[in-house]
Amino acid sequence: MRAALVVAVALFAAGCGGGGHATTATTAKPSALAQRGAGLVQVKPCLVCHTTNGASAAGPTFAGLAGSRVKLADGTTVTADDAYLKRSILDPEAQTVAGFPKGLMVTLVPPHSLTPLQADAIVAYLDTLSAASK
Repeated sequence: MRAALVVAVALFAAGCGGGGHATTATTAKPSALAQRGAGLVQVKPCLVCHTTNGASAAGPTFAGLAGSRVKLADGTTVTADDAYLKRSILDPEAQTVAGFPKGLMVTLVPPHSLTPLQADAIVAYLDTLSAASK
């Protein structure tokens, strides 16, 4: 697990850049929470269905997701703010993104199988992916 975390942090540092602050991607250091989130998406089943580079997959890409407008299966549109992202991680069936099958995420990540702190860490990481894409 330590090796996976080291690889995750190295990939994160190489490909994700800034930590969401006003500094440039080359000088910003992700927060410890975001670094933990980067490691969690590597060891949890997140990257089975999500990508971090914008490529299509079974689930929405993480690249640019945080802060974006997301169309849901019920026709409504929401902002993928931290509260929305956290709820989607903790309760995958709460809202389904349009174009993706309901029930898919819950097969790999049952509701509340991650702790709120783990969800916060993943959200902090997703925030850095969006900051890096701007």
